[in-house]
Amino acid sequence: MLSLFREIFQNDEIVQVKRDLFNRKPKTDPSRLLLDSIQPTTKVLHGHFTYNELQLVIDRYPNAKIITFLRQPVDRVLSNYTFFKKRILTGRVDPSQKHRVDESLLTYARLPQSRNRMHSFLDGLKLNDLYFIGFVENFENDVKALFQSLNLNIGNVPFINRNSIVTPSDLALTESEIAQLNKLNHKDHLLYRKAIKMKRLQS
Repeated sequence: MLSLFREIFQNDEIVQVKRDLFNRKPKTDPSRLLLDSIQPTTKVLHGHFTYNELQLVIDRYPNAKIITFLRQPVDRVLSNYTFFKKRILTGRVDPSQKHRVDESLLTYARLPQSRNRMHSFLDGLKLNDLYFIGFVENFENDVKALFQSLNLNIGNVPFINRNSIVTPSDLALTESEIAQLNKLNHKDHLLYRKAIKMKRLQS
């Protein structure tokens, strides 16, 4: 979606912040880092941020429009796992993580930081406080609806980033494994179902 914003806004109007910034500056409050990244010309702040990390931005800019996209929870785990494996195989992880190259899906999924990630990112925020909630499963239509609501004209919606190194289709899950992933991410399931219900009521 960043590419679509870049078609509309100038470079100095978009600020993209990657999460490794927080790792590079562990002594600085992430919320402060985000707030300080905003310039007088900024119109779009793009990245993957938790509600807590956005707190100072929201306090300073109470009319800011917060946008998020959710994903079916099991699919979200598979996507995160394959992206993680790709980063290892392409040498884009910290050397201390390279030993995890053969880590199984369930081992990865059981880690606290792998569970209920959507819930963790939105924890403390009411869904009604979000300007827009989209769903990865309906990405193209939801992106079009988002930009229409913003009164912005866009061209073709690009495909979601493709992982050609490791793909979810490479993973043949058993019913037992799916059940375990569902149980490990029950908070995400509740959030996802609540968001879908709210979206239906609004349409």
